[in-house]
Amino acid sequence: MRPGGYTAGRAQADREEASAVEQRESLKDRCLRLKKQVNRARSDSGRSSRKATKRGLSSRDHDARAKVDIGRVTGRDAAVVRRAVQLEKRLERESKLRDSVAVKKQYTLGVWTEGTAPAACSWSATMNGFWRTLRIVNGGPNLLLMTRVAFCRV
Repeated sequence: MRPGGYTAGRAQADREEASAVEQRESLKDRCLRLKKQVNRARSDSGRSSRKATKRGLSSRDHDARAKVDIGRVTGRDAAVVRRAVQLEKRLERESKLRDSVAVKKQYTLGVWTEGTAPAACSWSATMNGFWRTLRIVNGGPNLLLMTRVAFCRV
């Protein structure tokens, strides 16, 4: 229930709907960016685990073996893996947040007449539930006519 008449209530509902759509789009973009970061972090962690092995080093190369040992002791090899896990958890939280934003699906229908309407006249219908709102915009006197029409599903 919204205060005011139908026009004020419908305008408020449209604003809320537009805000929800915009919020969901921004969350979707953020999730895509995070997915790329997670993939990059996973590949980095795979590379770092390969670097942390002494396999392929000569048994007489004490400097390189000591370098690998120091990396293991300081935990530098685990830091990359921790970063990947943190990003995965963050992506999961963002995905849940994105899914929590409810956006009502809208179907935009085009209604046109062959050669009888002036060029500045456009017709469109938006499906909202059972009733559909048909907006007829006439470019001449800038008349906005809104009428409620029941569309049948095909």
